[in-house]
Amino acid sequence: MFFSPLKQFSPLRHRLFWKIILIFWLTTILTIVANILITKEIVVNEFKVEQLRDKMQLLANEATQVYENQGAKPLKQWYRKLARREGIRVILLSNDETPIIHIKPKHRLYEDHDDHDRHDRYEDHGYRPTPNILKLADQYVTSSSGNAYILRVLPSPYIQSRFN
Repeated sequence: MFFSPLKQFSPLRHRLFWKIILIFWLTTILTIVANILITKEIVVNEFKVEQLRDKMQLLANEATQVYENQGAKPLKQWYRKLARREGIRVILLSNDETPIIHIKPKHRLYEDHDDHDRHDRYEDHGYRPTPNILKLADQYVTSSSGNAYILRVLPSPYIQSRFN
C-alpha cells in the first residue's frame, strides 16, 4: 500500500480541527465586542454623573448665595424658576438635613394614595426624604459666612431624562 501525505492532511478529514479554530476565534471576537460595548456604557454613565455633579455644585453655590443674601422667599422663587427653566427640583437643607424652607412634594413617586396619614407625617416641614439613589448627587456647600448646607436633588424630569 502506498501512503499518501495529501490524503492524510486533506481539509475534509480535519473538519473538527477547523470547527474548533473557528469557534475559538468567533468567541474571542464576540467577547471583545461585548467588552467594548459594556465599557462604552460605563464611560457614558460616568460622564453623565460627572456632569450632574458639576451642575449641582454650581446650583448649590447659587442657592446658598440666594438664601444668605436675599432670604427664604427669594430662595423659594429660585426653586420655582429652576424647576420651570431646567426641569430640576432641588431643596436646600441645613447641615442636619432639615429643610431651610418648606416645600410641597409634587412628584408622583411620593403619592401614596392608600396612606391616609401621609399629610400628618409631613405637614410639619413639607419635605419628604428622597430615595437613597438621589442622595448620591447631594452637594455639600459651606457659605462665605461659615454655614454648612446640603443641596439635594429631588425626583424631577431632568434626572429622568438624563439617566433613562
